Amino acid sequence: MIAETGDLIQYQSLISRTIYRLVSDYEVTRDLTQDVYERLLKLPNLDTLHPAYIRTTATNIAIDHLRHNHRIQWISIDEYECSSDDFEDRVINRMTDRQSIIAAMHYLSQYDRYVLLLIAYRFSYVEIASILGIATVPALKMQIFRARERFRAAYQEEKEDCHVSQS
Repeated sequence: MIAETGDLIQYQSLISRTIYRLVSDYEVTRDLTQDVYERLLKLPNLDTLHPAYIRTTATNIAIDHLRHNHRIQWISIDEYECSSDDFEDRVINRMTDRQSIIAAMHYLSQYDRYVLLLIAYRFSYVEIASILGIATVPALKMQIFRARERFRAAYQEEKEDCHVSQS
């Protein structure tokens, strides 16, 4: 447990690693680390703070950042060396896939979205179990399996709806 405010510094590595895994940007990681410290210092009982709570706070702040700042993915024209018709088809297909993925994610529960997001950002099973408060890795693997199955079903349904509306 954390006895004094100065003891938060010992968790800087934990906080930074957690955030960097999600945002993959050093400068943003530094800014969000400061946000974590600000949020933690507002808590009334720093002496009862647990490292798992610190990690969860860092994860939540990073996810909030991703939600608010990374909604658009730009497609570089330099990336493609093809005719303009082929390029337009690729862009349309990529946008349609992205829209289908986003729509499918909206069908899922917040918990399932959270599980899949942590997997997508390559957290280890042990880290995810700790963040979600799941006691064992096999139990976590079952949760991941179920979340993926629900996502596949929602994605297939969304793709079918998309093809029907385009016809």
